[in-house]
Amino acid sequence: MRMDRTRRARLGRALLALASTAAVLWLGAVAAFTQLDAARSLERAHLRDRDSMQTILSGLTAQYFTSTLQATQTAANETPWRFDGTDTERLHHLAHSSPLTSYGAELVSPSGTTLAHWSRAGSLPAVTQAGMSDVLRTGNDAVVAFAVPVARDGRTAALLVAYADIHTWTLGAYDRRLHLSLDAVSYVIDSHHVVAASGDPSSLGKPLGLPLPRSTKELTWHGRQLVVSAGDAGHGWTMVTAQGASSWSPGVAASRHRALLALAVLLTFVVGLLLWFHRRQQDVMRRLADERLHDPLTGLPQRPMFDLRLQDALGRQKRRGETIGLLYCDLDEFKSVNDEQGHSAGDQLLRAVGERLTAAVREEDFVVRFGGDEFGVLVEGVSLPELHALMRRIHAVVQQPVSCGRLEITPRLSIGGAITAGGHGAAELIHAADLAMYQVKAGDPGPVVTDLDLASSATAIGIPAPR
Repeated sequence: MRMDRTRRARLGRALLALASTAAVLWLGAVAAFTQLDAARSLERAHLRDRDSMQTILSGLTAQYFTSTLQATQTAANETPWRFDGTDTERLHHLAHSSPLTSYGAELVSPSGTTLAHWSRAGSLPAVTQAGMSDVLRTGNDAVVAFAVPVARDGRTAALLVAYADIHTWTLGAYDRRLHLSLDAVSYVIDSHHVVAASGDPSSLGKPLGLPLPRSTKELTWHGRQLVVSAGDAGHGWTMVTAQGASSWSPGVAASRHRALLALAVLLTFVVGLLLWFHRRQQDVMRRLADERLHDPLTGLPQRPMFDLRLQDALGRQKRRGETIGLLYCDLDEFKSVNDEQGHSAGDQLLRAVGERLTAAVREEDFVVRFGGDEFGVLVEGVSLPELHALMRRIHAVVQQPVSCGRLEITPRLSIGGAITAGGHGAAELIHAADLAMYQVKAGDPGPVVTDLDLASSATAIGIPAPR
């Protein structure tokens, strides 16, 4: 009996030990499975984070490229190109003042002929298409080209091509400062997988040769285990991040804060740069509009503003019945001043004539520069004698010596005018004033005024010819 109880006790203890062991093993298995699942979940979260981070970095890189193209387009729009070798100095200034494309710049005709160029190294690669190029070789340097169209008279007259050196451009500097995580290296590669920017400067200008996964994954490359992610940076370019597998998990948590800070700094820079480019573009558009309406040399309105003012005056004339007069003024012997004294003297003379014309007329009169050496004055509500008096006053004010450096030049005007009390359009008024001016230049003692409301073609007024 005692033996049976002993055996039963031993059996019970054995079963309890077995049950306890089984329970411990089961709990250990559950804990191990939970730990493994947690590790896998964390790894998947890390992978998703890296994918998201790679998408953001690739997008910022694409924004950098877009900003550079916009900056180049802004320069193309605001620079007064001549489309010949004289543009070299403008290209030099463009490259020297740009923080993005400082290697060089050139103008290329639609047929592919280089019109003008400047670079630090002398020669530049041939680029004939608008957009962003792959990495190009020029001597010992590797560059990227940003080409934009340059319009003249509504048509593409040339391509402005700006070049960035991949060893010195700002994209490389920002890429090297992106400490994404421990042991991580970033690469920006072109459509042929040539490295254009990287945290590893020794890889610049060389093919990367690293397989590019669609999403972050671990792979073997040259016998080394790497975690690799890639994202589209636009223009056929790709941004790649590679990190040693051994440092992947420990490094992710610590690197996220640094990466977010770096991304915030980079995003702030890119947004600020875009706002600056946008403001510059708006300023350029306003300046172009103002230059179209106002003569940049004299500050006087140009033909488009004159046409609008004349149409407004004709509209008021129909309502009020007031007369409109137009004076057409030609600066005599201006070409000889330009040829003999130089364009600087000619410009000074034109500015002086514009200022004196403005001073000679009434405040409500409208002085315009038609172009070249021709000016106009639009007056409203004047009689024929008052128009005669205005022409005398213009002669007296304008025909005073102008100091051009050490020279004194006396400007002389041939003035023709036209006047109407109604029933005549803008073209008739302009044509009559123009003909009257040419009548004076042909030898009439002038000035000459054409009264469109009289049957006679012209009435000469008794102002003695300038001596």
